[in-house]
Amino acid sequence: MAGIKQTQTNKTNKTNSSSQGNIGNNCKNDSECMRCKDDISPGEKAMLCDFCECWNCFSCSGLSVKQYNAMKKLDNECIMWFCDSCRTAIPGVKKVVKYMYDNDNWKSATDEWKTVTDKRIHELEAKVKQVEETASSPRPALPTKVSNVEEHMVDVKEAIDIEKRKANLIIRNLTDNHDLKKDTELFAEMLQVMDVTDVSVESISRVGQESDSRVKLVKITMASTTEKFRVLSNARRLNKDGGKFKRVYVCPDLTWNQREIDRKARQELRERRLNGEDNLWIQKGKVVVKKVDVRTTMPASVEADDAAAKKE
Repeated sequence: MAGIKQTQTNKTNKTNSSSQGNIGNNCKNDSECMRCKDDISPGEKAMLCDFCECWNCFSCSGLSVKQYNAMKKLDNECIMWFCDSCRTAIPGVKKVVKYMYDNDNWKSATDEWKTVTDKRIHELEAKVKQVEETASSPRPALPTKVSNVEEHMVDVKEAIDIEKRKANLIIRNLTDNHDLKKDTELFAEMLQVMDVTDVSVESISRVGQESDSRVKLVKITMASTTEKFRVLSNARRLNKDGGKFKRVYVCPDLTWNQREIDRKARQELRERRLNGEDNLWIQKGKVVVKKVDVRTTMPASVEADDAAAKKE
């Protein structure tokens, strides 16, 4: 049924008429004309399309005053009014609807949509059930691959750090004169005491923190690992000298992990020696028993008998 509303005030290009009860008066809020976009106040002359349900002001409705008044009088009758846009579109819509019904396409499309919807609902229900079962079941153990990769990365970093330090030496308790030239001279003197010649030094520097109880460490970078081990193998001579280097110690440049292993090994060595164990030493970070050469402890008479037996 056509919707009609009317106002008592004038608006541009609008015609006045007495207000009577009709369907249009039920609209309490301002509306907008779908064509000119002007506001339509409650009670103002306007027409509501029965197809798109959009308001058209009196000027855009295309009705004359006589037509408008006639429809207004018959507002309660079964009279339908369509805007220009819908009057153009309705024939095409009718053809489409007729075609769908005639060819049973409407029912086919509805059934297909229902099938797709039902299938999707079943899939979602299955996923919800799976999530609920997973949440209620014990949590599985985390894969070990991640931890294995992390351990491998730690090993790689450790290997790189060891490679960087492979030609380095650390000297402890060497007097700090705050002069690298003096440190170079002291190390050259140490090499003479150790009777190590023909070695080359790449660099000398002080590392670590200085305190009242200790001086900074000296880091020596040798030209090669071979020269480094030559110095280490003769380092004990510094302590036997009894001179100014008697409390100076030379050791390899260890990584943090290597220092922890060495510290624990030395602690174990001290405890085992206190418990009366002899012939112990540290080898590759572990406390081991020294192998005793039987020939060095064998009595002279036994050695002679053994030699005679070999001759026979």
